[in-house]
Amino acid sequence: MQVAKDLLEAKGPVDIRIYVDGVTEARLELLKKAGLKVGSHDGAGLVFGTATAEVIRALAKLDFVQTIAPLRPR
Repeated sequence: MQVAKDLLEAKGPVDIRIYVDGVTEARLELLKKAGLKVGSHDGAGLVFGTATAEVIRALAKLDFVQTIAPLRPR
């Protein structure tokens, strides 16, 4: 599981992309319950959304999350 370090130190909400092991309705619900504001997804393995550093830490604990990165590289 990889998380861009600057996301863990972000002040306020940031736009992120999350690579997951398959997008399903159940997994989208788990992401939302963890606090992610889901914007969109590609239906395969990429989810876009907005989250705070605290939420990103919670997302990183989900077993199907592979990578969390900023929406746009910094």
